[in-house]
Amino acid sequence: MAPPPTDAELLTWERLLRFHRRTLARLDDDLRDAADLRLDDYDVLHQLSIAEGGRLRMGELADRMLIAPSSCSRIVDRLVRRDLVERDRDPVDRRVVWAGLTREGRRRHRRAAAVHVRGIARWVTTPLDEGVRSALDEALDRWERNEPQVP
Repeated sequence: MAPPPTDAELLTWERLLRFHRRTLARLDDDLRDAADLRLDDYDVLHQLSIAEGGRLRMGELADRMLIAPSSCSRIVDRLVRRDLVERDRDPVDRRVVWAGLTREGRRRHRRAAAVHVRGIARWVTTPLDEGVRSALDEALDRWERNEPQVP
């Protein structure tokens, strides 16, 4: 068993959480202001845009977004109402539901992607020099290697 974190380590953790929350809120604000999308909406559009054929099974979409299927379903419902995403039942297995980008969803994703990339540069990458970014990448690699493997 690992020893408990020191006060300094707990402070680092708290700072990481605050940075994460603040940055997600800033990216969300940027997308709402410029593209009338929430960050979760953008994530759905982005995941679909990089998927083969621009569509994914709903369960796979939830997995890629690291959220519960019910949360993913609510976000997709909202995007379907806005004609940015469409849902289709699989013709072979009617239990399977696919989510796919509409033409308007593709257009909106392209517009929002430029906003999102500018936000990442502004809030995340620009303040870091190469040495700090490299150290952060190394820390992330170590955390990923420490994750339990899911079968």
